Amino acid sequence: MKKYNISYFRSVLCLLLLLSAVSFCNDSDEPSGFELFVRLRQMQIDAQNAMVREDYVKASKIYKKMAQAEKKNRARSAAYLLKSADCLMQAKKGHRALEEYTLLLEDYQLFVPYEHVVAQLRKLAEWFVVGDGTFLGIRDKETGIKIYELVIREAPSVHVTLADRLRLAELLVEVGRPEEAVLVYQGVLRQDSRNLDVRAELALLLLKLSLKGDGDGSKLRAAEREAKIVIESDPNHKRSKELSKLLRDAGEEEARRLLVQGEFYLKPAHLRPKSARRYMHDVIKKYPDTKASRKAQKLLKNNRHLAELEREEAMKSPFADVSEEPLPPPPSKKDLEEKRKDEAKASAKAEKEREAERKRIAEAKEKAEKELRKAEQEKLKEQAKQQKIKDEENKEREKQLKKEAEEKQRIQDEENKKREKQLKKEAEEKRMAEEKQRVEREKQLKKEAEEKRMAEEKRRAELEEAKKQQEIEQKKLQKAQEELREREEKQRKAFEKEQKKREKQRQKEQAKELKKQREIQRKKQKELEKQRKEEERKQEQLEKQRKEEEARKQIELEKQRKEEERKQKDEEKKTEAKSRGTQPEQEAEIRDENSTNERLIRIQKEKEILLRRIEERKKRLDTPTNEAPAPGEPNALDRGKSQSNGDVKASGLSQAVSRPVNGVQDGRLNAPMARQAGNVAAGK
Repeated sequence: MKKYNISYFRSVLCLLLLLSAVSFCNDSDEPSGFELFVRLRQMQIDAQNAMVREDYVKASKIYKKMAQAEKKNRARSAAYLLKSADCLMQAKKGHRALEEYTLLLEDYQLFVPYEHVVAQLRKLAEWFVVGDGTFLGIRDKETGIKIYELVIREAPSVHVTLADRLRLAELLVEVGRPEEAVLVYQGVLRQDSRNLDVRAELALLLLKLSLKGDGDGSKLRAAEREAKIVIESDPNHKRSKELSKLLRDAGEEEARRLLVQGEFYLKPAHLRPKSARRYMHDVIKKYPDTKASRKAQKLLKNNRHLAELEREEAMKSPFADVSEEPLPPPPSKKDLEEKRKDEAKASAKAEKEREAERKRIAEAKEKAEKELRKAEQEKLKEQAKQQKIKDEENKEREKQLKKEAEEKQRIQDEENKKREKQLKKEAEEKRMAEEKQRVEREKQLKKEAEEKRMAEEKRRAELEEAKKQQEIEQKKLQKAQEELREREEKQRKAFEKEQKKREKQRQKEQAKELKKQREIQRKKQKELEKQRKEEERKQEQLEKQRKEEEARKQIELEKQRKEEERKQKDEEKKTEAKSRGTQPEQEAEIRDENSTNERLIRIQKEKEILLRRIEERKKRLDTPTNEAPAPGEPNALDRGKSQSNGDVKASGLSQAVSRPVNGVQDGRLNAPMARQAGNVAAGK
């Protein structure tokens, strides 16, 4: 019996060696189609069993190996990679699942079920944001942002929703990257400009950025523009109160910024009063109902440099009132010296006050810096305390997690021991069953050898058929790939058409807005032209009134002159009547009076000539000029009048009236002549 068994085993071994040699000669480096099919089927069964046992990590590894084995068939490889990533998701292995999904989106774009993959990526991003499935429950918002950026970048636009972009913007704001969130919102508005909710969020975000730092005010203006669009489009918008408050705050901030620039140019180191005045007037004109406007008005009244500029502008104005009363004579040298001394004292006192103010400000700054340093040190201490508390909490968590891991490990060890005992029992039972079956197998080996030979022939025939089927399947796949490419090409063309249509609509809307702006500008130009004509008309009316006043004055002067001539003739007649019955001494006195009368007539004519000259100079001075006189100097009208008075005094007219002429005493002059001489001396 033993000899029979030994010979039987020898024959079986020889047959097995022959079969292995034949298979080795027939097989190439890669497994054949049938062997690959059998191996993949076995791996799939193992993966399913692992998933039943909830060992998803092992199942993922098996599916990954299957994908590597099916490298030539990219559709199957993509399907196995997708199953591997899904298994990792069920095992809560977020980073490894993200790597698998990223590989799918980048390398298998034609074979990816985008709806499923995008949904899984959204779920994975929220895991990272919340801290579910991460080490120690740590929140990782940066990874969530990367996942949403991957979805927007790699997935087709059909599968990317507005919610994905808005969620990406929210995460960017939470992480502290608001500038990138602004770009995301702007991209959403480029695709859908009628989305008022997104526009409102963008306006509020731009306002926050401008409060942190906005050099030229562009962010604040952009926020104001977006808020106005939302309110004009929908006055009953759910965030209209916040947007209206934004507009008010934007006006206050812009007015404050202009006021700060104006105050900067009022500082002694950067003194430019004209620039400061321009900024103050801009604040008052553009933002009249703000705190900065009221402060600017106070500065215009109280600041010395601004008040001087205001007075100069008032003097330059063509509508400034010119006093018709005679101006006082120019100040003497003593008065000027006293004024200069007073101004020097005032400037020295102001300089001392400025120096004291600077010292006070420096001391206040030092105090504020010390307080800030103390506050910062206290904050650092508080942060250190909080950090210690957090470290202690993290240590306690780590201890708890270690304890839980040890307990889990102990439970798993106990279960493994029980499984090992059960496996030993099953192995013994299997060995006994195998002993029983071995005898039966030995009897059937001869039959099986013949059956294997027949099966080998059948297998070869099946392999040929399988090869043919694979070729057919490859052709079908090629056709499917071509159809997919054509479909994607059609989708791309349709998308390009939609983009072109949107671009045309946007251009039309821009053209309409430009037309509206041009019409508004034309209306403004017409209004300005009307205002200019109205001002010219007012100037002409004022000129007419002034000329009428001058003509009236000339007529009155002419009447006065005629009245004086008539009085002089009457007096001459009276003197002639008296001379007829007087003595020779009285005749000499009458001759002297006649000579004084002739001299007074000559004085009257010179007075008329001087008045004409004064009127001509007034006309020249009435024309507006770009330069105004210095604060301490007289204007042109003052110089003209003082010069005219000087001419009258230089001509010797006052001496003719005040001194006795040809031996005639002052008391001999009659009352009208004395009055005329006084008027001439006064320059009336």
